[in-house]
Amino acid sequence: MKIVISKALVAAVTNIAEIHGEVIVPANALKLEGAVPVDILDEFSTALKGMLFKDDIPRIPEIGMMQWHTEYENASMAIGGMKFNNVEVSKITFSPEPGFYVSLVLTVKVHADEERAGKLAALLKHTVKVTLEKMTQKAIQEVEDPEAAQQPQLPAITPLLTSEKLDEVAKAKETKKPKAKKTKKVEKVAAVEPATAND
Repeated sequence: MKIVISKALVAAVTNIAEIHGEVIVPANALKLEGAVPVDILDEFSTALKGMLFKDDIPRIPEIGMMQWHTEYENASMAIGGMKFNNVEVSKITFSPEPGFYVSLVLTVKVHADEERAGKLAALLKHTVKVTLEKMTQKAIQEVEDPEAAQQPQLPAITPLLTSEKLDEVAKAKETKKPKAKKTKKVEKVAAVEPATAND
């Protein structure tokens, strides 16, 4: 798998402290944004291009940014004259654009020494060429995140009602006969006074 962003904007650079047992390992996360040719979608799934584009026009321009939930690891990255290994790639989103282009946003996490961490920070808000390759899909974590479990769940998305479907519903209401109301039969029982003994 290979991703090349010829003009990637380094939108954010964040310093991270990872705890590996009793050792704190510094890391850096970079948010990258850029417009790439539509063929990049084949790197994720060969079905995406046909789903999102008809000729060179997005099928649904209003769809906006789409999130790709799969994360990757063990990538090699070249950026700003530096090369990094064991790079993690996550938070991938893309949006179809006219002209057979895709707006791509992703976050990469690298481990850099103090000198190279400073060079990465200096790239903030600059445009550079980024190449990511040899990445592998990250294993799905089965352990539930306690914080994520507390987040409210989004309701299930229901299909949109078309005009034909609305007509069917209206006709069904017209032909549907109201059911006769069932009445309970109540029998009156005469009150009987208890008999009294004659003196």
